[in-house]
Amino acid sequence: MSPLRPCGYPRPVASPLRALKALLAQRREARRQRARRADPIGTFIAERTRYLQGSFVPAARMYSEYERWSQANGLYAHLPQAVSRRLASFGYRKQAGRGGVHWLDIDLLVEDVR
Repeated sequence: MSPLRPCGYPRPVASPLRALKALLAQRREARRQRARRADPIGTFIAERTRYLQGSFVPAARMYSEYERWSQANGLYAHLPQAVSRRLASFGYRKQAGRGGVHWLDIDLLVEDVR
């Protein structure tokens, strides 16, 4: 017979340490979700781009990838100007040329969908 707690209910069988670990994992995931909702553009930059000296990405492609990522994650896609300002705040530079506007020293980490 299991010992009763003062409230009259039996003690839980599961390990308190296991329950604590599960609770902490839930809180970490909730924190990630809040951060993603609070700064979706920053999350996109952190998850789907990398610094690569000498490379460049057309601005239109960068925004279309951001839109696709936002839709896949159920997030609101901000305007291109907001994405541009946020990329600039991360230290990336834009350059206009014959081929259009490009972001310099950045590379997209895009999953190949076939």
